[in-house]
Amino acid sequence: MGLLGKIVYTSPHGTSQGIISRFFLNFKKMSDMAFMGDITRENLYDEYYENNLDDFTNFYDGYQNVIQLRKEYIEGIISGKYYSRFDSGEFTADKSPEVKIKKAIQDFFKDGKPFLTNFAKSRLLNDGVLQLERLLVVSEKNYKTAKDEMISSLPYKVYEVFFNLIEDAQDAFKKDFFLIRDKFEHNSFRLPDFETNFENGTLHIIDPHINGQNIFKLIDLYYYSSLNLIEDLAAYFFGINAYHRSNGMITLFSNNGLVEPSNFRFRYTITLDVGDPDLTKLIN
Repeated sequence: MGLLGKIVYTSPHGTSQGIISRFFLNFKKMSDMAFMGDITRENLYDEYYENNLDDFTNFYDGYQNVIQLRKEYIEGIISGKYYSRFDSGEFTADKSPEVKIKKAIQDFFKDGKPFLTNFAKSRLLNDGVLQLERLLVVSEKNYKTAKDEMISSLPYKVYEVFFNLIEDAQDAFKKDFFLIRDKFEHNSFRLPDFETNFENGTLHIIDPHINGQNIFKLIDLYYYSSLNLIEDLAAYFFGINAYHRSNGMITLFSNNGLVEPSNFRFRYTITLDVGDPDLTKLIN
């Protein structure tokens, strides 16, 4: 007997995100453009590469594992491998794959906070006054104290964009991301099961929800938002320094064309200001 089903949510997977090229090769290029010939900066980048590469690849792999396990389970339900319905109306459902999915989800949430914490502690985006480890993964009280101390002493006023990026991220995803993580880590939170309903000849598959929201859509949000935040912070840090150290000849641009990190086409680039129509200047 064939089963009809509708997959309500999917995510792209594979190597299209270009984790190493995006967060290491391009960061090296941006750092070199911002701090030409600065040995200290070269050493900081080398330390970052050595200490943080595993964090990025593990975060990537953890996300991909969640998405792949869900995909295989949904396909197994639709094919009848994990779900069978009989003419009598009775059905059998094998929920054993959900154990692996729930474990992968828990691991993703548990890894998210240290992933951002370790990046902040890498010192890649510190300059003595600006100290990312005191801003990115801290309590609201400690964040405010650090911001108040730093903001009056920042070498470039435009550095204030850092605080805007971090505060926007706190409201957009970071606060809820960490709250769910704490539920898993400290409160033995148990994720609800998938639901399967057969109505009007169609099998409906409903993903687990947390606080009324699809857990896989939340994971998508937290994953991509975390990576984008890191890239945003790095781009502006290096871009601001490149602009001021070159007297405005070199600055930060956003790419208006195709973004494909695996082929070295990134969201941001730091280069000479030559009026390229495919680039939008972000720092003046």
